[in-house]
Amino acid sequence: MTRNPDFTGRSPLSRTFLALFVPAMVMTALPTSCSLQDRLEQALDPAFDVTGTWQNDWQLFSPSIDKINTFVSARIHLSDGTAIDWRSPDWREMNAWDRFRNFRLMAYYDAIRLDENEAAWPSLARYLAGRIQRTLPPHTHVDSIEIARHWSIVPPPPENGLWPSASDYRDEYSRYVIYETTFPPGPRETY
Repeated sequence: MTRNPDFTGRSPLSRTFLALFVPAMVMTALPTSCSLQDRLEQALDPAFDVTGTWQNDWQLFSPSIDKINTFVSARIHLSDGTAIDWRSPDWREMNAWDRFRNFRLMAYYDAIRLDENEAAWPSLARYLAGRIQRTLPPHTHVDSIEIARHWSIVPPPPENGLWPSASDYRDEYSRYVIYETTFPPGPRETY
């Protein structure tokens, strides 16, 4: 029986890959601090895109704090003339565990609303239609779907330092339909 001398069970190639890949991921997750780091991130970006391990800017802390609240919604029209409204989860209504568990999903909904990601809108429509279709009676089907993005600009802190209470504060969201499509009647598996 042959044993690996370092007892990790990993080949030298996989160890080399991990030794290079993990520090590169950490580097891209940190705020850009110099031009060398920026050039390295740009050089490594294609590899992260292919592997699906890219890191977006984390706009949780200054100087680039996220100043907009967003969500995605859909109105799903059914063949019987009714409609079902769907909305992406609300971050503020999640507990700490759900926020931790759904962080990537929330980042997906935040990103898919952007025009630069319009190639993904048909897939989102098919996914939502399929989810709803599985819950419908046999002779009812998803007829069409309309996906919209909603946004609300976060106001700056009040000059007097007194924030309104949560019950007095209401987000006023703008709405814009980003994608509409129809679905042919047929077997549920078509979505």
